[in-house]
Amino acid sequence: MRLKPFKKEKRSKKYKITMIILSSLCFIFLFIAIYQSFAAYNIKHSERIVDAKVGSMYDIRALAIFIDGEPQPNMTDFPTDKDFDKVECSVNGEPVDIDAVWENDSLTLSGFTHKTNCNVYFLSQPILLRDAILTAHGGIATITTKARPNFNTISTTTEGANGGMFAEPDGMMGGTSYYFRGTHDLNNNVLFAGHQWKIIRIDGAGNIRMIYNGTEARFNELGTVNGNRAGGNSFLASGPVAFNPQFNVSSSVNYNTSTIKGRVDTFYDSLSQSAKNKIATTAYCNDRTSYCDEGGNNPGCGTTTHTWYGAFIRLITNKNPTFACPTVSRINLGAALITADEIAFGGGRTETSNSFHYLTSEGSYYTMSPWYFTSVAGAAAMFFMSGNGVLGISNVENNWLMVRPVISLNPNALIPGANGGNGSATNPYRVQ
Repeated sequence: MRLKPFKKEKRSKKYKITMIILSSLCFIFLFIAIYQSFAAYNIKHSERIVDAKVGSMYDIRALAIFIDGEPQPNMTDFPTDKDFDKVECSVNGEPVDIDAVWENDSLTLSGFTHKTNCNVYFLSQPILLRDAILTAHGGIATITTKARPNFNTISTTTEGANGGMFAEPDGMMGGTSYYFRGTHDLNNNVLFAGHQWKIIRIDGAGNIRMIYNGTEARFNELGTVNGNRAGGNSFLASGPVAFNPQFNVSSSVNYNTSTIKGRVDTFYDSLSQSAKNKIATTAYCNDRTSYCDEGGNNPGCGTTTHTWYGAFIRLITNKNPTFACPTVSRINLGAALITADEIAFGGGRTETSNSFHYLTSEGSYYTMSPWYFTSVAGAAAMFFMSGNGVLGISNVENNWLMVRPVISLNPNALIPGANGGNGSATNPYRVQ
């Protein structure tokens, strides 16, 4: 049997139209898929952004929002309560220049190349560091209702009747000081000008008085601030120094003519002008009020006999520190030292060890508060903070104590909003 050759049937016109329609639909679906892959609103680690204006919808591969350096994976719109900062774009991981214009809460981008990734950065509207500190501790009304602590005891806590933040009349600056009292677990840590600081108090003028606590590089290395065993990192790189090598005259206790002041001044001078603009030149207390007896009943001695100074009467005899300071003992400076009274307010005490106190560190350091002078022995002495947390006495010529400068930030010192830190050891306040 002879097989007939297979005869190809002609396709109908209707069939051809159907195939054309199907092909067109496939092309459209493929186009949509490609478009969605590279569209401006296909956002890496985020949802749709609805108000971006771009030069070409095919040029952006990913667009992401960051606030204070942190990605915002759930944001669907540009924030209107933040400050626009910058846009950074890249192609295949390499940075590219993109023109960005922020106007009327909308972003216009131009100058793309294919498959461009862009991160849009915003900053929280800054807030005053002073306000952040007070708010974190319940506000002024809450702080002022706390009873005055018993200064005959040390503080080993961060809350309650003997720890946290307290209010005290500021007899030197006027108004009220809000001061920290307690251990290194207090949220009173600051990063500023490349260094770590611990907040001592907000003084009556609103300045934020802080004591040096090491370098910011050290914080970046460890991820936490220096604590009560911080070692040499808590101090100036210049190392130990005598308060004053001349020890046989009463003027040896005068901070303004001391050797140690030169070290503090050198540190202050090393700061950038931008940092200095944020630091107040304000009054520091070198109280040289003199008494002829330990009870403070006979004032006026000073050069020819044994003399006890004001801080001795307050902290040894009466256990009653103060922020007041005689006008004659006030020195206007950009940086100085802590006073013995501020250490007592902070939780320290004479003759009692407290290594957990936030003002302790592994080494000992001078305060700017005189203890006594005696012409009989030819000796002058200052209060100092020992490595084991005792507020003690050191002759001015002792050159093994360290230097911890104190500065006062202006009342208008800012942090970048809620993400500017909370003062903790791992998330200190960051001053702008």
